[in-house]
Amino acid sequence: MISDMRKYLAACALIVLAGCMTTTTIDGKEVVKEKPKEEQIKLLVDAGTLYLNQDNPQRVKDLMRRALEIDPKSAEAHHLLALSFWKTMEMELAEDHFRKAVSYKQGFSQANLNYAVFLYQQGRAKEAEKYVNATLEDTLYEQRALAYRTHGLIQQQLGEHAKAVTSFRRSLALERSNPAAMFGLAVSYYETGEYAQANRYYLQARENSKPSPDSLLLGIRIADKVGDTDAKGSYELALKNLFPDSPESKQYFRQSE
Repeated sequence: MISDMRKYLAACALIVLAGCMTTTTIDGKEVVKEKPKEEQIKLLVDAGTLYLNQDNPQRVKDLMRRALEIDPKSAEAHHLLALSFWKTMEMELAEDHFRKAVSYKQGFSQANLNYAVFLYQQGRAKEAEKYVNATLEDTLYEQRALAYRTHGLIQQQLGEHAKAVTSFRRSLALERSNPAAMFGLAVSYYETGEYAQANRYYLQARENSKPSPDSLLLGIRIADKVGDTDAKGSYELALKNLFPDSPESKQYFRQSE
C-alpha cells in the first residue's frame, strides 16, 4: 500500500511537470509553450495540497518555491507554505507566509481561518479574532460551522463565555451533530454558572464522541454542580481507569486525597 502511494505521488509530480507545458501547431510544426501562469500555479498548488495531506511538508515546500518563482504574490502558494512550516514547527516562517497569503488575496477565507487557528493555539486570541471575523464575513464560505466553532474557542480564551455561547450555538445550527460545539457550549455554560444547560450539552457531546481526560474532568465538575453523584462517580472511575497518567487525572485525584 505504501509503495503504491509513493508511485501515485511520483506520477502526480510528473503530471505537474508535464502539465505546465502545452503543445500547439504553428506552420505545420509542433511547438511546446508554457501554459498561462494561473494554470501552472493551480497545478502546483493542487499537487502541493495532495502532498500536504500525505504528511510530506518538504515536498510541498519544493513545489511552492516553484510556484512563487512564477508568481511571488500567489496567495495560495503562500498559504500552503504557511501550513507546511506550521507542520514542521517553524512558527516564524509559518506566520510570515500566513501574513502574505491574507494580504495578497482579500477575502481568502480558508487562509484567514487557518491563520486564526494558528494564532489561537499560541494564546494570541485577540489577534486571532480579527482573522476569524474576516472569515465569517464570507457568508457563502462552506466551513462556516468550523469558523463559528473557532470563534467560540477564541472567545473562551478571552474569557468572553456569553459571546462564546452564541458562537457555538450558531455552529450547531449549521452542523447539528458536532460534538466539539456541544462540548464548547458545556464549557461556557459551566463558566457562566448555567449548570443545567452545561449538563444538557455535555451529555449530548458524550453521545457523539469518545471520552478524553479534559471532557471527563468537565463532566465531574458539572455532575458535582447539578448534584448527580452517580454520574460523578462514573466519570471519576473512567478518568482513573482510562487515563491514569494524564495531567488531568493526576491533578484531580491528588486534590481529592
